[in-house]
Amino acid sequence: MKPSRLRATLTGVALAPILAWTLFPIYWIATASFKTELALYAKPPQWLFAPILDNYTRVLTNIPFFQYLKNSLVVAMGTTLGSLVLGTLAGYGFARFRFRASEAVRFLVLVTRMAPRMVLVVPYFLVMQRLGLLDTYTGLLVAYVSFALPFSIWLLIGFFVDVPLDVEEAGMIDGCSRLRVLWRIVIPIAAPGLVVAAIFAFLARGHRRTQHRRGAALRRDERGRGDGDAAQHRHDPRVAALPGPGPQPRSGQGVDQRRLVWRCAISASSGPSAGSGRPPASNSSA
Repeated sequence: MKPSRLRATLTGVALAPILAWTLFPIYWIATASFKTELALYAKPPQWLFAPILDNYTRVLTNIPFFQYLKNSLVVAMGTTLGSLVLGTLAGYGFARFRFRASEAVRFLVLVTRMAPRMVLVVPYFLVMQRLGLLDTYTGLLVAYVSFALPFSIWLLIGFFVDVPLDVEEAGMIDGCSRLRVLWRIVIPIAAPGLVVAAIFAFLARGHRRTQHRRGAALRRDERGRGDGDAAQHRHDPRVAALPGPGPQPRSGQGVDQRRLVWRCAISASSGPSAGSGRPPASNSSA
């Protein structure tokens, strides 16, 4: 029976706020690209403004945007493909085969997700340096696939377990090998799970890279604001009456993180006798 016109109208009215809530972030991002920085951060927000194309011109002319886009797409698609292929093989093996300590191995695969990423920075750097994979697509793919693979394995195990075993046995009776059963029977049945695993791998890589870029941009912005605020406060008479902080170390006396990482890498790779290696030059001035 067809729904009445009143019922359809009420349904549309009820869904309108949900649709607006969902589409508003997309609208805001799209309009922000046509605003000046002053209009973007204006309070209250400027709903009516004169659109500009300076932002697009700056992106397309001042920076190698298409090279950055190519790098991101290559690494994202390579990470997705690598984690999907390896996760499919490993997940199917865990779902269909039982061997000694198989449960412990599955748990160890999950434990690798619990380690903080910063713990792996120096080991990954040393391995990539010795293999000559620094600043290469291969080095990035190896790192990102290793991050995304445990989750893909555990996600796909559940989908492969739900595939009826009778269907696989019927395929093997007809002469299919185990690998052909996986390719012709199991993967088409578990295709929704593969799509979910691919989406998660793609988004996880993109989100992590976006976090790195956002963090670097925020640090640059904070440094710029800090210099501007310091210059403004020096000329503000109200600040002179406030108790100032204690003596601050000069930039050359502070902790240089690059020197610390260099010392850790040298000590781990060559032993205590390599402590005399010269760290890279620092940008801080004494």
